[in-house]
Amino acid sequence: MKAPWPYLILFGLSGCASQPAAAPAAPAGPAPTASAAPTAPIAVAPATPRPAGPIRAKLEPFAETLHGREVRDPYRWMERGGPVFDAFLDDQAGYARGALTAIPGRDQLRDALHTANHGVTRISLAALAGPIGAPRVFLWKREPDDDTAQLYVRDGWTGADRLVVDPRTRDAGGVHHTIDYATPSPDGKHLAYGISASGSEDSTIEVLDVDRGAVLRETIDRAQYANLAWRDNRSFFYWRRQAPGPGATRADWFKNSATYLHVLGDDPAAAQPVFGPMFKDLGLAEEDFSGVTPSPRSRWALAQASPGTSADTEYFVAPLAQVAPGRTPWRRVSGPNDHIRQMFAHGDTIYALSYAGAPRYQVLAFDAAHGTLATAKLVVPEGALIDDLEPAADAIYLLRFDGGTSRIERLSYDGKQRTEVALPFAGTAEIATQPDRPGVQIWAESWTHPVTDLRFEPERGVRTLALRPPWPIDYSHLTSEAVTVTSADGTQVPLSIVHRKDLVLDGAAPALLEGYQAYGSITRPGFDPLFLTWVDRGGVFATCHGRGSGDLGEQWRLDGTRHHKERGVEDFIACGEYLVAHKYTVSARLTVTGTSAGGILVGGAVTRRPDLYAVALLRVPMVNPLRFEATEGGPANVPELGTVADPEDFQHLLATDPYQRVADGTKYPAMVVTGGRHDVRVPIWQPAKFVARVQAATGSGKPILFRVES
Repeated sequence: MKAPWPYLILFGLSGCASQPAAAPAAPAGPAPTASAAPTAPIAVAPATPRPAGPIRAKLEPFAETLHGREVRDPYRWMERGGPVFDAFLDDQAGYARGALTAIPGRDQLRDALHTANHGVTRISLAALAGPIGAPRVFLWKREPDDDTAQLYVRDGWTGADRLVVDPRTRDAGGVHHTIDYATPSPDGKHLAYGISASGSEDSTIEVLDVDRGAVLRETIDRAQYANLAWRDNRSFFYWRRQAPGPGATRADWFKNSATYLHVLGDDPAAAQPVFGPMFKDLGLAEEDFSGVTPSPRSRWALAQASPGTSADTEYFVAPLAQVAPGRTPWRRVSGPNDHIRQMFAHGDTIYALSYAGAPRYQVLAFDAAHGTLATAKLVVPEGALIDDLEPAADAIYLLRFDGGTSRIERLSYDGKQRTEVALPFAGTAEIATQPDRPGVQIWAESWTHPVTDLRFEPERGVRTLALRPPWPIDYSHLTSEAVTVTSADGTQVPLSIVHRKDLVLDGAAPALLEGYQAYGSITRPGFDPLFLTWVDRGGVFATCHGRGSGDLGEQWRLDGTRHHKERGVEDFIACGEYLVAHKYTVSARLTVTGTSAGGILVGGAVTRRPDLYAVALLRVPMVNPLRFEATEGGPANVPELGTVADPEDFQHLLATDPYQRVADGTKYPAMVVTGGRHDVRVPIWQPAKFVARVQAATGSGKPILFRVES
């Protein structure tokens, strides 16, 4: 078959929309080795007949006038669901699977990928609890063919693993279950975790007696974003949404949610809130999400509230002993416009991570009893981007993101001593601490180096933990580059490129460019064996770190949100143009991909520059932001996207909406779009409307496939 069908080979491999999707197919061969020689390509068989096209979605004329502008939406009917919509999804799913299965070479490449990555058990640290010298170690573990992780526990770093929570035991009738989060009590004797069905993330909290292996009788539903934090060994704080009243829609679910205190053995039905918008004197919005964070190293508790994504967090403080239903003396210490990302208490001091006048962040400190941000002292001035700030018993640990690599600093609580924690290799890291335990847990990796579990403790330094088996494949013959590209307005944008060291820059290689650029998320160099298996066969993998991400600090994020969303799209287009101009690839071999909110980015790029790409892979994409506010999680995304209620926001939402930008007769690239039938973050009608519109509009004759997952 003619291009771009070879680049779709891998797009049908993932069995679940929530799993990492595969890259576009490069010439494929046997499992990669440490050899620097390219692997042998798979021979592409003669073309097979393309399956008959899917049934076109029905048109149902609909138009509304918003702020004096007519908006047409012929597939609005999909938002209602129903039998006709279900039939459309079934037909699209069947066609996509048939089309992908028919691609020559697909099965061989799938088998090669499976062989290359088979036998690797994924293990990662979930939490530490119990004695410092002999901790109880909780682990996530997923065997090679498992679709979901189970929870294990071992006593001591080298103890035997024991399975404690297996969500698969509840699967029945085609409904699968997933553990969404897990937090042990300080002594490690109890484990509170959230479990949900069918990928809904609508968690129910259960509590396990770890030693007996018995689940306690109390359960707490409607705990999707629990912010679970133990107060002591017998009680914990948790967030819960209100029970829906008569006539409530899914968009109303998260209004007037609150944080509660649960004591083991109590009836959750009788629980009363300790913090939330129902306490009118706090001045919180009804859409605010909340949490309460105690610390074993402080007599103070912090409560936090935020209306959702990309919004400043509001903080309150109160004596932990006085946190109780209806009568907690909360004192506000930051407001919605104070530019605070994070706070924690240690002793009688509150430490704050602030970007007020410091877009790469600074650390402030003030007295918990009477202090304010106005009286705070500067502990760490702005420098390289502070990616994270974690309190431990011995010190504060700062994670910096500096020029595409991570650095970790250890800061004494008085701010007088600051030393660097040396990492064994250059790459990026994530960190976690416990306030009552010295040291820091470190997960280090790079584009070509697998995740390594490290532990730093003041008296022992950095040591490697043998939590997971070593990765069986050597990728030392691959390399990565960090370059900058010039966007449409002259802004310099970072671009990461991964390829074989022996790559010839003649445009012959296929390339995959990914982007997300939303909510200030930082795209750290990360080890992904699926992409690396493909890169080893001659492909180029690139990541755009454009505006809207947090890669260069808070201002970089703000420059790609709300009215500035199109700047991020321009950055992404510039990254694709760079790959073509410098002959890493050509447009006929360039694939772009984005997930969830990355759908606005990639959908925007594809509808603005369809000539630049061969294929677009949009995974559970948000591609109709003009209507996203009407979804269950929509109100929480207003700080990032804006609201249709505001005339100026509306104009920008309309201008950057990929679905609304689709134009009849345009020669769009081939596309694979995925959607989850039960996805609550991005309802399936979002990608469905986009697919229907592009299928009806495209003039290229290239396939537009909709892979529907259950």
